[in-house]
Amino acid sequence: MRIVGLALAVVLCAACGRGEPVSGPSTDASATVVPSGSPAATSSSAGPSPSEPSTGGTDEGVEPVPEVLVPDDAGTYALANGTSVAVRLDRGQAWEEPIVEGDAVEVTRTAFESDPGYDEYEVRARTSGTATVTFRAPAATARFSFVVE
Repeated sequence: MRIVGLALAVVLCAACGRGEPVSGPSTDASATVVPSGSPAATSSSAGPSPSEPSTGGTDEGVEPVPEVLVPDDAGTYALANGTSVAVRLDRGQAWEEPIVEGDAVEVTRTAFESDPGYDEYEVRARTSGTATVTFRAPAATARFSFVVE
């Protein structure tokens, strides 16, 4: 009986390793593979996670969006619809509430349970188009333009 069981196991193992294609993720060199949960994730088939910014960056002058923006990062960024990016403001400046021009993004202040030492706003892409978000303080201005794809 042992020999029959061993022979059956060998036959089954040999069938598993025939080198037949297995369906799974594409290994095409032209495909961009981004780990889930990374700041650069932009999957459109499964829908982006609310905290995952898009990389965009295909248009001239449009930069990939990092996970967090600060006033020194002011510029133009691409966001995939439904994604967001955090803007952090140092409390060394007396920042006013942001001014939003355009309907492509929605800006909300982040409420923290404990004080992290900075103010933060979430900029969420809500519809295709462009929008500008301006943060002003007496001695500083930070203007971010977002192209929503």
